[in-house]
Amino acid sequence: MKRPHGVDVDSEARSVSSRETPIINTSTTPGSIRAEQPEERGGARPYRLLALAAGDLIVFFLFAFAGRGQHGETQGFADVLATAFPFATGFFAVAPLLGAYGLGAAGTSLRPRRLLISTALAWVVAWALGLFARAAIEGHTNDGAFPLVALIIPGVLLLGWRGVASLLFWRR
Repeated sequence: MKRPHGVDVDSEARSVSSRETPIINTSTTPGSIRAEQPEERGGARPYRLLALAAGDLIVFFLFAFAGRGQHGETQGFADVLATAFPFATGFFAVAPLLGAYGLGAAGTSLRPRRLLISTALAWVVAWALGLFARAAIEGHTNDGAFPLVALIIPGVLLLGWRGVASLLFWRR
């Protein structure tokens, strides 16, 4: 399609850098145009999702390992797994739905601010589910300081680790 001064709109659209927003392309209908958003930097790519999931799993194991050690309990793999299981399962169940992996119902991304907000929301929901599951599965009462410690320590670890990870992912 030619503009009045002989400029080819199609070649002009192709020459626009992919980092500019929006990119204008001609549609199949003559004379009409549509705006397209380029793939978002820091988007949900498989290696990023795997890195987030692995880091999250490490957070839950560190929390369980340290907590069991603090209370003089055995720190074998099965014991640590049993302690981490209710909270990790709750988090892995709700995090994708709330956008903490850059996808899902919330439609968020791996941009640092969005990722941290969705992670915080997912953690609060997962924490409540984890406390309930812990009481139901293991028969533990959720009294004393444990609920508060279980909210704060893994929450800070998740937000800290994911904050660093999202900054690294976003820079690429």
